[in-house]
Amino acid sequence: MNRFDPEANASRFVRMLYNETDPAMRARLRQLLVDEVDRFAPRSLQLKMVNRHIAEALTHIDNQTRKILELHTGGNDANQLYSMLANSIAVLEVFKVFHASLSDSLDRNELCSDER
Repeated sequence: MNRFDPEANASRFVRMLYNETDPAMRARLRQLLVDEVDRFAPRSLQLKMVNRHIAEALTHIDNQTRKILELHTGGNDANQLYSMLANSIAVLEVFKVFHASLSDSLDRNELCSDER
């Protein structure tokens, strides 16, 4: 892990979250991810990065859903993909919560600067 490149580190944690199945390890990775994203200096840059990860998670979800449907149509087992889909949805939820927090923070900062 490169402690000087928080965006690369955050991307690494996201990749790990997509594949991790152990709940305790997932919780640890989520916390590491949030801590790493929080290292980005301006909130506006954090928000751009979070938006990018939300878009990537939505793409993962769409692809996995399509593959699950294909497997079911062919009469094949899709259990592993269901697990991956659940992980993708969990990653999306982490970024949605972080997005809301960042948006609130930016809104509060704008209000404070407007009052000056």
